[in-house]
Amino acid sequence: MELIDQGSFCRSSPCHHVYGWDRSDVLDQASSGQRRHRPSLPLTLMPKLSAFYGIAIYLYWDDHNPPHYHARYGNEHEAWVTIAGSKVLHGSLPRRALRLVRSWHRLHQAELEAAWDKAKASQAPGTIDPLP
Repeated sequence: MELIDQGSFCRSSPCHHVYGWDRSDVLDQASSGQRRHRPSLPLTLMPKLSAFYGIAIYLYWDDHNPPHYHARYGNEHEAWVTIAGSKVLHGSLPRRALRLVRSWHRLHQAELEAAWDKAKASQAPGTIDPLP
């Protein structure tokens, strides 16, 4: 399982808006060992579930409801996508990238639900096969 450092994009990503984090909070917590927002795992790690065609799919540890994942395309586009209906909750992706994400989502609905449940329980959500 690949992990990403949230501090590298926190200011521009939804985590800043939802949790009120900023890059210095994340870095200070990581260096001091504090785990203010997610008590069982370090804040700066976010599992990558899958990657395909320049799109990376991430799942935050113990994230807020409704169940969703984060789809990132390049450095400029990020969207929260609901697991129940593949609707965009926040952010946006280019039309082609969103079509690819939804195609992947349809193939892996049950795996996404299982990954969400594991992450909510502070367990490693594993990985999901990319779009062929």
